[in-house]
Formats: sequence, structure tokens, C-alpha cells
Amino acid sequence: MPLVATPILLVSFTLPQVVLIMVAPIFISNVIQGFQTRKAWPVLKLFWPMIAANCVILLFFGGRILTMVDAWILTCFVGIMMALHAGLSLAPPIAAFTRIFQKISIARLILPSGILSGFLGSLTTIYGFPSLQVIVASHCDKEEIAFLFSIFLASGHLALWRGMVLNDYSDPEMLQWGLIACVPMFFALLAGRIVHKKLSIQAFRKAVNLVLLFAGLGLILKSL
Repeated sequence: MPLVATPILLVSFTLPQVVLIMVAPIFISNVIQGFQTRKAWPVLKLFWPMIAANCVILLFFGGRILTMVDAWILTCFVGIMMALHAGLSLAPPIAAFTRIFQKISIARLILPSGILSGFLGSLTTIYGFPSLQVIVASHCDKEEIAFLFSIFLASGHLALWRGMVLNDYSDPEMLQWGLIACVPMFFALLAGRIVHKKLSIQAFRKAVNLVLLFAGLGLILKSL
């Protein structure tokens, strides 16, 4: 949701305003997913350092950066991160990197990935990279991955929002727009579950990543 909604909303709003608009939709949608997959909660025993590190960094650095750095710089960072994320997702696996990652224990990547996600998220609000990729690479089952995604995204966005409040940035009107956005979000969740059963997930991911790649490049050009 943040990857798709952010470039669309940046057409009319600043990045701090986008963060506030997305608070309710991201939190509520991921709480719903977390509740649906709640039986997978024991997996947190392994991944809690990733979630905690991401939240702490977003809380103390993300809010400050978002409220102090020029908007065009932040927009450029968002564009770069989106283009990088989409480009890596579309590119075929690099054999050398694959062999390296296969030799590294996932447990050793959990904390570093959470720290890196926090720092990248502080600059771009896109804090899922590379933590979500590490979660997928851990070979957890589908329910565990869905549960971890929901906890990671919901807690991360709350930390980012709280950090902005601590730095005296608040806009109740944007939060209200976020509550209104929850209405189409619920319908989208229902439609997504139906469509998911009928479409090839691989083809869908390629199409989405291609759109995100062009959206990221568009944001970079807009900020120049």
C-alpha cells in the first residue's frame, strides 16, 4: 500500500502529509491481516529484534528528518528507493549474490536489516526494504510471512507518525483524510482476496513493479 499510494499522493501533498494520511489505512489493514494470521505469533521470538530496531530508528530519526529536510530532497529519495526496489524485484537473481546469501544465516541478518530499514525509512518513509526481503528469504510459511509483514508495517508507520508528533508536526486534517481512505481500502481488501485466486501472482508482481519503477523515475525527475 505505501509503495503504490505514496507517489500518487505526492502529486498533491508533501511527504509528511502523506505519512499522516496513510496512518489509519496502513495500521487498520495490517491489524486485520495480523488478526487473520495470529496463530503464527511464535515466529516473533526470532524476528522481534528487526521490528524493534526499525521502530526505534523511525521514532527518533524519521520524524525529525521528515519535519526538517526540504521536500524536494525527500521526494528524490523516495523516487530512488522506489526505482531501486522495483528494479531489483524485476531483475533476475544474481548468482554471486545468491550464493553469498545462502551461506549467511538468516538469524545474522535480522538485526542489521531492521537497522538499515529504519535508516532508509527515515529518509524515504519506505522502511520495508530490506527487512521484508529478509523475511521472505527466511523460508517461513505463508501465514508466518503475512503475520510478520503486518506487525512490521503497522508498528513501523506508528513509530514514524509518533516521531513526527514528538517533533511538533501535526495536521489533524490529514489524519481525517486517512480515516476517509479506509472506506475504499476495505473494499480493496475484499476485491484483492477475490482477484488473488484468479490471477497469476508472478505476473501481477511484475506488472506492479514495472509501474513502481516508472513512478520512482517520475518522482526523481519531478524533484530535479
